[in-house]
Amino acid sequence: MNKNEKIGELYKELRLARGLKLKDIATKKLTVSQLSKFERGQSMLSADRFLLAISGLNMNFAEFAHAMDDYQPNRLTIFENKLFTIFISQDVEGFKKFLEEKDRDRTIYDFIERIIIKNNIKSIEKEYEISFSEIERLTQYFYSIENWTAYELYVFGETVSLYSTLDLVFLGKVCCERSKKFRQLDSYVKQYRSTLANLISVLISRNELVYINFLLLS
Repeated sequence: MNKNEKIGELYKELRLARGLKLKDIATKKLTVSQLSKFERGQSMLSADRFLLAISGLNMNFAEFAHAMDDYQPNRLTIFENKLFTIFISQDVEGFKKFLEEKDRDRTIYDFIERIIIKNNIKSIEKEYEISFSEIERLTQYFYSIENWTAYELYVFGETVSLYSTLDLVFLGKVCCERSKKFRQLDSYVKQYRSTLANLISVLISRNELVYINFLLLS
């Protein structure tokens, strides 16, 4: 079974489980014929029609993708869960072992995971050093993303303590401006508020209260 057939078969299973017929999902832009061919793996839908098809199941793309992964946690979820488990026990050796397990900068995401782990080590061992070049690389990553997804919000929220106050305020402004397009999504808003809370917490700890209103008004 090829990939198209697997996606179509899963879609059909989810549709039937909801007691829906193809005509219940069809719209002016998405016909019964197109849906039928899609379910049989004979053709793929364009991106906009695919999203319409998923919406017709009263699902979002993330939920459908999770089903495609056989309801297994994705890479970020696995990373977050392990990070949290080590953090609550304040196990610095556990963090160092976790760091050793990660690939060395094979991709930008490997680099990001490593710097998040390092920042957690630094939260316990204050003398632990993270190089300027690493912080600068992360900063450039943030500036390169035009519209921040929940992923960028999460990463920024996990690394706010790395930055000088001035850099933190500038990045906070970027965060507020580049997150606007997704703020109608409930799950996104939850992550946005969590990130903003982390940012404000750092500013309060540094007694830099003057910048808080500046960010909240963004």
